[in-house]
Amino acid sequence: MSEQPGCLLVVTRLWRVAAAALLVAGSRLGAQATRLDVSGSPGNLAVTSAPAGFQPAAVIDASTQYSVRVHGGTKKITAELSAPMPAGVSLTVTLSAVSGGTSAGPVTLDTTPRDVVVNLSNGADLSATITYQLTTTTEAGIVAAQSRTVTFSLVNYP
Repeated sequence: MSEQPGCLLVVTRLWRVAAAALLVAGSRLGAQATRLDVSGSPGNLAVTSAPAGFQPAAVIDASTQYSVRVHGGTKKITAELSAPMPAGVSLTVTLSAVSGGTSAGPVTLDTTPRDVVVNLSNGADLSATITYQLTTTTEAGIVAAQSRTVTFSLVNYP
């Protein structure tokens, strides 16, 4: 079996803070505002070949970070995709834990918001790494280049 082209996925990020937190932040908290920031989008994730007799190797990107500040209650971060992944292709995200928060570890994303960090309590700006992993199977075949947006949201927990 010869090498087979696989899949190219362009991942962008979007983040939002729950509307209630935005109102509080905008009205009276100033520097103590609850907020979530993401440093940028990862590079293109491309699985380009599969060695004969083996599944394609996953592609990993850990070039982005997030920072979070929580004021007024306990929060969590969720992540979701803008559209489903093709059959045989998955995108997993891992947000490293920040002090006081608990990472859910690797989470396979879809169009449903999934918890990626929970139990975030009041605190200063905290930063940690975001790791994306694109995985395909040989059964996926050749998949045309596509893009997905990952939306991170900071919402009340639990």
